[in-house]
Amino acid sequence: MSTRLKNYAILGRLSMSPLTISVPILSTYAIGEARPSLTMWVGLIGLGLTTHLFGFALNDLIDHPVDRTHPSRQRHPLTTGGLSRGEAWVFTLLQIPLAFGFFLLCLSPNGLAVAVLVASLLCSITYDVWSKWGRLPRLVPEVALAASVSLLGISTMLAHTPHPSTPAVLWAVILGMGLLLLNSVSSGLKDLKSDLAYGARSFVIALGTRVEGEDGLWIPPALRRYSLILQMAVLIGTVYLWQAFQPPLLVWVLSLILSLYGALHLRMLLTLTSWRGLLASLPLLHGHYTYTALVLVVADRLPLLLQLLVALLVLSLLQTPLRLALTMWRRGYQPVPSPDG
Repeated sequence: MSTRLKNYAILGRLSMSPLTISVPILSTYAIGEARPSLTMWVGLIGLGLTTHLFGFALNDLIDHPVDRTHPSRQRHPLTTGGLSRGEAWVFTLLQIPLAFGFFLLCLSPNGLAVAVLVASLLCSITYDVWSKWGRLPRLVPEVALAASVSLLGISTMLAHTPHPSTPAVLWAVILGMGLLLLNSVSSGLKDLKSDLAYGARSFVIALGTRVEGEDGLWIPPALRRYSLILQMAVLIGTVYLWQAFQPPLLVWVLSLILSLYGALHLRMLLTLTSWRGLLASLPLLHGHYTYTALVLVVADRLPLLLQLLVALLVLSLLQTPLRLALTMWRRGYQPVPSPDG
């Protein structure tokens, strides 16, 4: 039983679920809901968990022919036979009625909120089915994934109030745009070799990104321009959110630092010409910076326990630049060698 549960947890990427669970919770506080009831808490956590398990399990089922060629996925239960595809499909589809059960029974949403949640799930399906296959333009599934997260947050807001504030809705939209930047660029680069080997056509491949030889990496100017435009939109939106939510000064400074770190990390990634250098540079790190910067925008509205968890997240993310700064100081401010040589 424990092995079977572990396999289902791997299929749904349970270890990553706190990020998705946080979307309904943070959206609730973004609209100023000060004291959610215990029933609401059950609904928020259950909604975030089930939508997370659905999205990631469906993604693994559809992408398994590609993912099974990747060395890091050799222990995946669909590869080892720990779960049959039939069992995986039952688990995946079960999350849909569970999500609506948590939503309807615990949050008592209106019809518009339910419709927005349906749209969120449809966007998630669009991404999972067409992100690497089919005739849709490659950017459409990427936008659909971002929209699924934004709509999840907005559906939660609508369950609390029929008229959420513009800053709250924009907070959810900017959160989705940050995911769009992370998934369409950095995640695509991370999976580039396996996608190319199997003939998948991700967004970065469609723009012309390729691996040359054993370690060469060529990133086209179009991808750099796209990421710059999207990055600027996220930063401008975050500036507006700072003005609208008015976080405390220290929190604002930390949010600013993390926003800048995220922007600089992505710009650095797009200058690399080494595949191993890309992997060594933690390509998904900038997404965590951007996410945490947005969490800090509403952090002063959170209960004390959640504020402590946010503080721990900030400290963990600041370790990397602080460690590099210490290394530079010990070397007499000599440049730290880049991962690609």
